[in-house]
Amino acid sequence: MKNIYLMRHAKAQTIDKNGKKLSKQGISDVKIMADVLSLKKCNPSIIYTSDNICCKETAEQLILAMNLKKCEIKPINTLFDENMICVLKKCEILNILKKSKHDSIMIILKSSDIVGLCECLCEVAVQGILSGGVCSVWINNDNKTELKYYEYPKKYRKQLNH
Repeated sequence: MKNIYLMRHAKAQTIDKNGKKLSKQGISDVKIMADVLSLKKCNPSIIYTSDNICCKETAEQLILAMNLKKCEIKPINTLFDENMICVLKKCEILNILKKSKHDSIMIILKSSDIVGLCECLCEVAVQGILSGGVCSVWINNDNKTELKYYEYPKKYRKQLNH
């Protein structure tokens, strides 16, 4: 069985022509999600991100906040072509993920890409994934997928005082 964590990058702000960086709220939200994911025993050994600055920063902040010393960050294009997410079929994505030596994989992308990937894997309509939100998908040996949970930082801001 593989655990796949699909995460939308945390809240970002436009800095310059090179793209968006995480805002102060985004950094705080990553810490919230690190607490939530730790309680749920999320322990990815690899994180794939798009080349967007805010996606990379989300991964870096998450690794720090969760103390994932052995977790590596790789570009999503080493897994599959980010631009092809919307046209890949579920069986193609599952085959790619199953070939991975990692049993716990996190993928951090921008909104439209992460929603498309979640819809494809879970075969359900997803209205959207809030900034910093995480969907946990389990894939069993028969390529059956199950959406285990969806968590997002806004749900926990007051409780965790970040």
